[in-house]
Amino acid sequence: SLSSVQAPASVVARFEPVVTHHAGTTVPASGTGGAASASFTGGGAACGFDLSSTAFAGAGAAPPPGKMLPQGMFGFRLIGCDVGSTVTMSVVWPQPIAEYGKYGLAAVGDTTDTWFTPPGLGIAGNTATFTITDGGVGDSDAAGGVIADPTGPLAPALPVPTLGEWGLLLMAALMGALGLRRLRRTQTA
Repeated sequence: SLSSVQAPASVVARFEPVVTHHAGTTVPASGTGGAASASFTGGGAACGFDLSSTAFAGAGAAPPPGKMLPQGMFGFRLIGCDVGSTVTMSVVWPQPIAEYGKYGLAAVGDTTDTWFTPPGLGIAGNTATFTITDGGVGDSDAAGGVIADPTGPLAPALPVPTLGEWGLLLMAALMGALGLRRLRRTQTA
């Protein structure tokens, strides 16, 4: 503290740049990840990514029913933002996207995290752009001046092919016929 200095003292100040761009590699559920990046505007002059809590990661939450997270998720934390400010986030994924979701509290006053469409969502090719307000819908952090948010591209889950009743009956009949054929061969040999 410099409030009661009684002798000569030196002070060293270290200023760290505000980081408004983050690059990384996606973590899809299967396959190889690709290069991705995120940047934002707004939030005030000191608003920047907390790099220790910002990353492209695997699905941290189960996707909504009938959906999957083919490119993983992007979780970020902004610090030093003006209280109540709004940022516009832009996330560039390695593959094109058709749907985009946010996991968290869908409305102020909610107590259970769910998937929902982020406010102001725009999708162009492989880029999702959306807005998020400190303390507003989608901000997963209760502290003023801090914005936290996990998001990710969604896609329809691939259906698991199944055989209906008739397909199972046909399969059983074919297996039985092959078994009889083999039995007859071994009896005549």
